[in-house]
Amino acid sequence: MSQTISPSIRPAAPTDAPLLSTLAQRTFQEAFSHLIPAESMQAYLNESFTVEQTAAELTDPDTLFLLAESEGEPAGYAKLYWGTAPTEVSGPNPIKLWRLYATSKSQGKGVGAALMLESIRIAQERGHQTLWLTVNIGNARAIAFYKRFGFIITGKSGFLLGGIPQHDHIMELSLG
Repeated sequence: MSQTISPSIRPAAPTDAPLLSTLAQRTFQEAFSHLIPAESMQAYLNESFTVEQTAAELTDPDTLFLLAESEGEPAGYAKLYWGTAPTEVSGPNPIKLWRLYATSKSQGKGVGAALMLESIRIAQERGHQTLWLTVNIGNARAIAFYKRFGFIITGKSGFLLGGIPQHDHIMELSLG
């Protein structure tokens, strides 16, 4: 069994853009490199997780990034987004947990749980009654993780990852 760590979690600042960009690329590649060819993955990373793109997201008033660090090293991050929810999200006053990733080194050690608990706390503190997310249908480990927190599947969505169609569950958690 992996040893649990207690990461420090803080809101990311605009000056964290280079660190967050690198962390986002690393964790996304660790999570999804088995789904698409390497060249398609690299093209997606270069488009979606540049320092410039990350800096723009960090200054978006509808977005909040949380950084988890352990022993001075980045261990994971979460992204909350105050935007429009799809119709499959039926709960009131929703907020999206757009991303929640832990480094492969930190997985199974409590980093994801710590980020989830902080995301829930912030959502509740800001008056939201529903937390929702999307998760790849084939990612059984992530789905089980979200279900442990009480998320339920309420619909499906899709997107292209490196030109390859991907299918997600939409899951939501009542914060009431």
